Amino acid sequence: MGAGCFCSAAGYEWQGLGGIASTMHDYQIHFQEFKDRSTLAACLAADVSSMLKAHIVKKKIATLVVSGGSTPVLFFHALAKEDISW
Repeated sequence: MGAGCFCSAAGYEWQGLGGIASTMHDYQIHFQEFKDRSTLAACLAADVSSMLKAHIVKKKIATLVVSGGSTPVLFFHALAKEDISW
């Protein structure tokens, strides 16, 4: 069985600490099935990396908040392979 659920937002604006966490416009949910959890994590990491890079270029800073526990472990490993200038 595959894994999947994939969300994206267009027109988002991220705020710094102490501000609104995020404001999203034109929020869209897309379902995409992946062959396994590792593939899902790699695709998610690539998309998150792309958003972080864009925000770093625009604002010179980016923040990522994720859940704890073992749920995001595959995502963390995949994200660690991305070239992001933190």
